[in-house]
Amino acid sequence: MEVIDALAKLSFSFWQVVVLIAMVIFRRELREMVHRITSLKVAGSEITWVQKSDTVATLTTLKSEVEKTERPDAEVIRLIDTKIHNRLVLALANLKRGTTYLWPELAKVAPGATASVPIRQETLDRLGSDIEALRGSGLIDFEIELGKDMQGIHKLLIRSVSEEFRLLVAEVQKSF
Repeated sequence: MEVIDALAKLSFSFWQVVVLIAMVIFRRELREMVHRITSLKVAGSEITWVQKSDTVATLTTLKSEVEKTERPDAEVIRLIDTKIHNRLVLALANLKRGTTYLWPELAKVAPGATASVPIRQETLDRLGSDIEALRGSGLIDFEIELGKDMQGIHKLLIRSVSEEFRLLVAEVQKSF
């Protein structure tokens, strides 16, 4: 009876223990669900998380706007091209440093060839903006096949890469 009285005094209930155990058991699944939430509605109000904007897409849009002007400034266009190039090299360098299986496959895939690479959800969370920057620039075409198991391992299906992609990979292999 002393234990029951002690628990009652602590306002501790059985359902809290069940929820705590469920959170520990299903932590990976819960983390993946939370990462996918983009908005939350509470009491008639909606909270929206702003998605990261991709630098390459923004710069490409800016470049096309500059080119549409009456007298496009060649220096501005060159500067934008340099910024895009640097962002893509940085994206590939991040992939080289931050992946075990993806980088070797990217380094050997040739234009016109396809590849399938296992990739963890944590890697996608960490390097997703770099992978999307490559896709957004048109250097690589891929899709992500979500894993059937609950281990958080997916497949990155590379459909095609461009010749410019191969040149950037060679630059990263020499420089980093």
